[in-house]
Amino acid sequence: MSNIVKNFVNIPIFSAVFSLFDYHLSYFKPRYLNDDMP
Repeated sequence: MSNIVKNFVNIPIFSAVFSLFDYHLSYFKPRYLNDDMP
């Protein structure tokens, strides 16, 4: 039972970390693209 609770807690944490990492990449990506394009 505690394993299910652990997984239920871990999924949003990993999701938040991944979305934060994805936001970090998408923040830098447009800057590189804008640097390339006039």
